Amino acid sequence: MSPRALRLPLSTGASSLRALSVPVGIFQIIAFGPLFIPCPDWIVLPLGILWAVWIFAIFGSIIEGVARRASDIVLEKQGLEIRGGPSRGLRLRWEEIDPERCLIDAENHLVLNDRIVATTDDPWERRSFEAVIDTVRAMGPGAPPAAHPTRADVLSCERCGTPALLADAAEVRCRACDAMVRVSDDQRAKIQNLRSLEGSRARSEKLLAVLLRQRGATFVNALVFLATPPLILGGPLAAIVFNEMFVTRHVFGFAHGVALFVCGLTFTYALSLLVQAEVVGRAALRLVALSFGARPPAVKGDPPGCRTCGALLSTSGDHAVVLCAYCRAENITDIDLRPQASLASEETAGLESTLEERLRTRRRYRWLSLLAVALLAVGAVTFERTFFGRCANAVRDGDETDVDCGGTCTRCASSFLCGDPADCRSGICTGGRCAAPRCDDGVRNGLESDVDCGGGECKRCARGQRADSWAPNCESEHVTLEGVCE
Repeated sequence: MSPRALRLPLSTGASSLRALSVPVGIFQIIAFGPLFIPCPDWIVLPLGILWAVWIFAIFGSIIEGVARRASDIVLEKQGLEIRGGPSRGLRLRWEEIDPERCLIDAENHLVLNDRIVATTDDPWERRSFEAVIDTVRAMGPGAPPAAHPTRADVLSCERCGTPALLADAAEVRCRACDAMVRVSDDQRAKIQNLRSLEGSRARSEKLLAVLLRQRGATFVNALVFLATPPLILGGPLAAIVFNEMFVTRHVFGFAHGVALFVCGLTFTYALSLLVQAEVVGRAALRLVALSFGARPPAVKGDPPGCRTCGALLSTSGDHAVVLCAYCRAENITDIDLRPQASLASEETAGLESTLEERLRTRRRYRWLSLLAVALLAVGAVTFERTFFGRCANAVRDGDETDVDCGGTCTRCASSFLCGDPADCRSGICTGGRCAAPRCDDGVRNGLESDVDCGGGECKRCARGQRADSWAPNCESEHVTLEGVCE
């Protein structure tokens, strides 16, 4: 085990984001998008059903997201610690771990000593769970020595057969019986040939250092927690506000609906990109860790083994990336997640190219974060120009018919100047001024639920007229689910 503590993503938080994708995605637009356009009365019933389903989906997504929130595993010389997830703060010393109580259950929960520490539905995360189980079982009390594959040309002690650590010397001492083991010229040449690859190892180590500079589970969980309310409520609130101010209060025009739709869409999508950028960085590190981690020592005190051929690695110099003298495979020695043979055999690319590819992926999402900021700016500018800007400068300018109202600004109140009925909240422009709403003007305005009826001040509405789902607006005092008087 490396003397340095190493923090690796256990659950990246991607599953938590996927849990939010249903209420936040296309379903949200279908459920609340009709509020931005004029719709017939009968649409109220299917929309109500969609809203109920949406609310249940939100509660289910939040519960699921909490269970699948991001978590890290911190590997230390004495044991491990879990940060984030359902068992945040769990610390286990290696001698405390019971292998029989460490498993992955049928619901894809990672369980350590009967404690659920992470949940996933992602195949790669499950493979990292399996590597954790391998590690804790191998490091726990009574664990058998790890079996390393051997090569025919691996330097071994002639007296006891123990593999010896290859070095650029005439002889090396056997760790098991203290006998001196002769190093052949060909074997010494292997060590000398590694010097020509030092530049590649150093580049890989620098790339690994960059990849290790990533956010932890606490930051990601806090980001998801803060982003969830606006992600869920941004679009629906924009739709509800527009519907109320356009249909009921007659203050907004169609331009305001377009602005609110753009703001809700850009704001939601931008937040989603920002959160995804953090999650992708964590996933990139985990994939590299699983594929290129050196094999842990077969015997306590021994150096780690090569991930490919199992030969002992020379870890002098405290390098994070060590080249195998026999097969020249690159190994990350700070990582002690027990790699599975299937993972090592499937990996064909070199460490440097894999690190570069993972960093490109992370950088791509970092650039998408800039796109997210640009989308936020577009939404903010659209909102400011539509609702503030010249429409709130106390001066009559642009296409305004009066000070800060009319035209593309909000509709004007009674007695304000107007050019046509669309400039007035009452929908009536007489003699160049907006008229006050009346119960006999032939226009649905004021608090009326339908033309010249409902709203408390006007007469009650007859059968078939709109009641805004409020029974006292109807002569019969009965209203249908569609909000129409019976």
